[in-house]
Amino acid sequence: MDLRPFYRRPAFLTFLGALFVAVLYMLFLAASGLRPALPIAVFDLLLALATLLLMTALTAQFVLPVQRWDQRLSAVSRLMGFLFGIRGPVLFVENGKPVKSERELERKGPGVLLVDPASAAVLRTETEFSPPVGPGLTFTTGGEVLAESLDLRRQNRGARGGPPAGAVEEGKATSQSLALTQDGIPVTADLSITFMLNPGHDSPPREGRFAHLPPFEYNPQSVQRAVFGHAYDGRQDIPWTELPLRLAIDLWREQIKNHRLEELFSSTPRDPSPLRIMREAILERLTSPWASFPAEGGSTRVEPSREYELLSSRGIRVLEFGLASIHIPEEIQDERAQRWCERWGAEVQEALGRLEDMEREARRRGEQEARHRLMVELTDHLRLQLAEGVKLDHNAALLSILEDAIRIASQRGMVADGATLAMHLREIVQEIHGMDPAGADRPPAVGP
Repeated sequence: MDLRPFYRRPAFLTFLGALFVAVLYMLFLAASGLRPALPIAVFDLLLALATLLLMTALTAQFVLPVQRWDQRLSAVSRLMGFLFGIRGPVLFVENGKPVKSERELERKGPGVLLVDPASAAVLRTETEFSPPVGPGLTFTTGGEVLAESLDLRRQNRGARGGPPAGAVEEGKATSQSLALTQDGIPVTADLSITFMLNPGHDSPPREGRFAHLPPFEYNPQSVQRAVFGHAYDGRQDIPWTELPLRLAIDLWREQIKNHRLEELFSSTPRDPSPLRIMREAILERLTSPWASFPAEGGSTRVEPSREYELLSSRGIRVLEFGLASIHIPEEIQDERAQRWCERWGAEVQEALGRLEDMEREARRRGEQEARHRLMVELTDHLRLQLAEGVKLDHNAALLSILEDAIRIASQRGMVADGATLAMHLREIVQEIHGMDPAGADRPPAVGP
């Protein structure tokens, strides 16, 4: 119902314009002194009206992006209807959202709907839905209004988790990722899902990859299914863009109840993490008509995926699903941190004990090797003489060993305070030479 006063309606304004032209014509005749016959005056007014209509028809073809003759005629009829106050709404859909005003929605006559390349729409009357329309120009009939507009681009929805404050309560908002593990511990996770209206094929979406084709694919069947197949939560209407996330949250809760809390944080580099296994299982249920389900004895069975069937019946195609960042209650997190610190401290102490044992063993082997090397070095000259067949008495053998000892002590870094030790050893050699008359003529060893 048009609630505007009659003097602001297009029909009344058009009547005032025609009356103004007629009065102006009569004033012109009176000022010029001409007294034409009535048929001539009427003819002139009709000619002016025809000229107005012809110029309006010519202008109408440039107001809208029309290309065919039927579209040109529809544009002319819509503009003529505006002159007489019988036009319908003029609507524009951009990125899946209608650009409209409340006044436009109140109009019930034939109108115009312009949809951008990234959108689609569905019209309806008071009794039924009209076929869906895609990008481009659409002329609506009388009584048709915009039922719903849809975005053809890929959509992203997510549910961010946080430290849960308590257990899962029945009736809690399903947009939250709160769930219970097998051992009854509440956890949350960061969930994300990417989806779009099903383009009607299994290949990757076009999304502007081909310059000679429209950037986004319009599938009337998917648009119709998304609009006709609305879900309801109590009395609340759930739009098609919220259904994939709700299904993903339900699957997440179904998967997490089969795992204990410790299993979520215990993984080895060789085995995939439990989060990855759950993510792949959920993605399979959302994107494949057949999915694997756990069976008795640790085996699996393949059954139809109800979630995939539900999404397909709504014209939705899931592209990707993300699962990350498990959040647990703060008190359990503190307890786990304390247990980890205790376990880590015990492991550190055990590792330090092993390192000390290894250090003592290495020191013992080093000392043994040093003693062995020292014995070999001390008897090097003596063994060489014995190998050559030289017969030595006790003093000569002792002098040979002392000579090697002096040589070793004189080497830098071999023994501590080697210079002092070498000096004492030379004094001992001198004393031995003084005790051995046979070796008096032999020069004392003074080292290298």
